[in-house]
Amino acid sequence: MVGAAVGFGAYALTHRDNFRWRDAALWTAGGAVAGGTLGAAAHYAAGLVASSSAASTATTAAGTLATAASADGDPTNEVRTVAERTITLLQREGNIVEYALRGPKGQMNVMAEIVRKGETLILRGTHIEGAGPGSQGIRELREFARMFGREQGVTKVVIEGGVRTTGANPGHVPRDIVISVK
Repeated sequence: MVGAAVGFGAYALTHRDNFRWRDAALWTAGGAVAGGTLGAAAHYAAGLVASSSAASTATTAAGTLATAASADGDPTNEVRTVAERTITLLQREGNIVEYALRGPKGQMNVMAEIVRKGETLILRGTHIEGAGPGSQGIRELREFARMFGREQGVTKVVIEGGVRTTGANPGHVPRDIVISVK
């Protein structure tokens, strides 16, 4: 996971003026493969793990973004469906998560830091990638936030936008969106 974070960070720093999520995903996956391979080689060389375990470590780290590691080791339970909407965890590193949201209007990917304060779930530094401007709309985002909030057992979800890298007003931080969970 450290390799994935390094890969994403390297891409974000070197492509500030032309950031694209699709390319960032490739750099992230490349970082995960490199990190897993180097980590497995170091463990093997040090004699800390058996060769079969080292291969398993590299294979696990090189997993695709579409099937991210799960907290309980079972990625099949990371997909939730409600009324034609699914939320799939793509990857997690501490409190930083990336989800694929699929609904009637298509798919969007959301990356944010998740913080819980009492009955409120806060998504900090949120970045959203979709099919294009206006393809999803605020109504769809609110429905996903309510679905996620109900699952997390909170009464409110606050989406704090990250600094825009592309689209309208690069460098601008969007206003917070506060959603009551019904």
